[in-house]
Amino acid sequence: MAVDPENRSRNLEYLTEAIGVRLAGMSGEAAAADYLLKEFEAMGISAWLEEFPVTTWDVQSQELQFYHGGDWHAVGCSLFAKTPGKEGEWVDAPLVFFEGATGYQREDLSSLLADKIVIHLGCHIEAQENYRRLIEANPVGLLMVDDRFTGAEPLADAIFPTYAANCGTVPTLNLAFQEAWSCQEKKASRARFRVVGVHVLPDQPMWWPSCRGATRRQES
Repeated sequence: MAVDPENRSRNLEYLTEAIGVRLAGMSGEAAAADYLLKEFEAMGISAWLEEFPVTTWDVQSQELQFYHGGDWHAVGCSLFAKTPGKEGEWVDAPLVFFEGATGYQREDLSSLLADKIVIHLGCHIEAQENYRRLIEANPVGLLMVDDRFTGAEPLADAIFPTYAANCGTVPTLNLAFQEAWSCQEKKASRARFRVVGVHVLPDQPMWWPSCRGATRRQES
């Protein structure tokens, strides 16, 4: 089946702008599933919703600030799912930049990262061993920067569940690439953040459209 560029753009715009954040188990995810199901059906594709349980992080508010030029400056952030929020307390520490592509070549990470808030350039840590070394270096918080997307908005993301279960976690926030760049240019020396109302909601229903064949499925 050929891809229609106009339909593709329309679908992406609706999912990202009209619906917005689509975290697993939350209302945005359910709205996206319903929308995609209708789109499949309109194309004549056999489609239905499959439901399965997931664990969801429900956050009331989140704040991140950098210290430079003699004052604190607020920027946007987004808490990674599978990571803690410190029950609304401020976490304040010296700031350090860590280049994910080359930083893991260092033999000792603790001397650089211990008791620091770490701006981690590179959002996805491919090797679990590297993530283990990062956590064992004892940072007080991680600010993950997805350097594949050089925008100004923080993205929704999560630590791999296997990494979290095997290695543990620290408070981890997503930081937009442009904010990280600005922070480095302005020589920010400290960071602080707090996350309020992190409620772990286990076994929330998640829906995802499933498809089979090229004709509409007949309901009995």
